[in-house]
Amino acid sequence: MNTNSIILTGNLTRDLEVKYSKSGMAFGDSAIAVNDKEKAIFVNFRIFGKYAETMSEYLRKGTKVLIQGKLDISEYQGNFYTKVLVNSVELLSTKKSGIGNNSNNNFPEPEEDTSFPF
Repeated sequence: MNTNSIILTGNLTRDLEVKYSKSGMAFGDSAIAVNDKEKAIFVNFRIFGKYAETMSEYLRKGTKVLIQGKLDISEYQGNFYTKVLVNSVELLSTKKSGIGNNSNNNFPEPEEDTSFPF
């Protein structure tokens, strides 16, 4: 059995930026810095649909998060790009409010979106 699943914990390097496709579907892009003992690894990620629109209110630079999703590798003009296609985000803290690992937070769960072929 093959599995494409990734879980990362780290701090956002920039605010989630929401854009819209030509068909009107929302998607949000950002990146997470993951400390790996001797260096930081920077990983781009994307969130889709209404979940992206909602989470854009909370995902700000410096926020500590846990993201779950699957790894995506794409090629553009001979260059390969890696990003995580996110299906779940857990806020571990925020820069402003200092929310800390609170399992009783009222942040929205992602909706199942079947309009994407992956």
